[in-house]
Amino acid sequence: MWLFQSIRKNLDKKYTYDEMMEMAMASTYDKTVDVNSPNLTAPENMIEAIRAEVGEPDLPVGDVLECVYQSLSDAYGRAVKEAEALSGRTFSKLLIVGGGGSDVYLNKLTAEKTGLTILTGIKEATTTGNLAAQIIYDCKENGGEYIDIMNFRELVKASFPLSETKGN
Repeated sequence: MWLFQSIRKNLDKKYTYDEMMEMAMASTYDKTVDVNSPNLTAPENMIEAIRAEVGEPDLPVGDVLECVYQSLSDAYGRAVKEAEALSGRTFSKLLIVGGGGSDVYLNKLTAEKTGLTILTGIKEATTTGNLAAQIIYDCKENGGEYIDIMNFRELVKASFPLSETKGN
């Protein structure tokens, strides 16, 4: 999501993330970039960096955004295949947590390119993880009712609804 945050910053936050998503969805651009390229790690201007990666200095912003969407979903697809190869398992679902889970278009593309069902849920995943660590520690140290990470995961599942996007 760093790429989108940087692009939005370069646009002086003129557009919301939903507006940027709509701009991408209106594009038919089909080139992609390596989202893990060092050139995209911390460029001064992400829009210009994406344009340089595809070799099109005048690429319209909507096309830059579509390029990022397609590139991210391609990268997620590759990561799933690598994880399956390394683990010797086949996955049917992918859970996306945090603010990125709110991006309906990225979830749709990811489902299409991975063939997996995309589950999205808790938007404040970092905060919830920090809370989990504190609760687990406090219960263990202060003799309260013991809760472990598996118990906390069940509590999170029961407390935060998941949305589902189907893959192929």
